[in-house]
Amino acid sequence: ESKSTATWSADGKTLKITTTRTYDIRGETRKMNSSEEWTLKDANTLSIKTTMDTPMGERTSTMVYDKK
Repeated sequence: ESKSTATWSADGKTLKITTTRTYDIRGETRKMNSSEEWTLKDANTLSIKTTMDTPMGERTSTMVYDKK
């Protein structure tokens, strides 16, 4: 099961999506939380920052796309 919520920043440049996933592993129910921030830096640059809570700690990655 997965539930996501999306909200815009006040300036309308960043979309934040938070997700909670529930899954079963060998009879144990676990939850995993994650978030994504999609930001338009300017007319040609999109940044996507992803943060995940994992059993081994928090993991963050950022991807930047430039329009050419």
